[in-house]
Amino acid sequence: MSEVRDPSNNREMVLRLKIRWQGPLVWVAHLDRMRAMERALLRAKLPLAFSQGYNPRPQLVFALPSGVGIASEAEYIDVSLAETISETEAFAQIAQVLPEGQSLLAVQEIPVSRATHLMASVRVCDYLFVRENLAEPFLAMLNLPELEVMKFSKGKQKPLNILPLILEARAEGENVWLRCLAGSRENLKPDLLLQALKQQGVENADACQIIRQDLWILKEKKASVLVRPIATDGEEIPWNGE
Repeated sequence: MSEVRDPSNNREMVLRLKIRWQGPLVWVAHLDRMRAMERALLRAKLPLAFSQGYNPRPQLVFALPSGVGIASEAEYIDVSLAETISETEAFAQIAQVLPEGQSLLAVQEIPVSRATHLMASVRVCDYLFVRENLAEPFLAMLNLPELEVMKFSKGKQKPLNILPLILEARAEGENVWLRCLAGSRENLKPDLLLQALKQQGVENADACQIIRQDLWILKEKKASVLVRPIATDGEEIPWNGE
């Protein structure tokens, strides 16, 4: 049983959920996804911890939500609870109330002391770009000396060379797997890659299906490796950044 470590927020336990997001739900905006998750967790009858104030809400923290139109094998959500329950019990209660298009893949307890900065800890994201005859032009594009696209930032449009944001890419059949920087510090949105493909003359670039495969986080400050938010033994990425 977890210790009560955060009485000011009435939370005794934090569970990290890993959820698959697919089908028509990929076109649902993030705020609506948050509301849908709140309703699902209420239906699951978990002992949720609520925020304080005039409009109490369940305490949920999302790790870098995927963009509209992007399917995902790895949506992570930290859920704060006012009482402790087992991971097995929580999995069973949540899995049966999720709407069609959402699947619960894993539940893991996270120490309350480490469950405060999930979104800010994201550093890297893995994507799969799916389309016929995509790999050759996509990888050729990444071999250019620079790859500049126009990015909107703070209401203005400015050029950005996106190649330094790409860490690794490879062909998977006709498709492309890509690992890139992600998070609040440096973040490569997949739509910029589609924009770059169109600039290179690739027809129907918007027809790519994009699937987010996983996220990688900095578990603690100045760590030398990145891990998945729900870590798997032996799976790490060397990391030289902060």
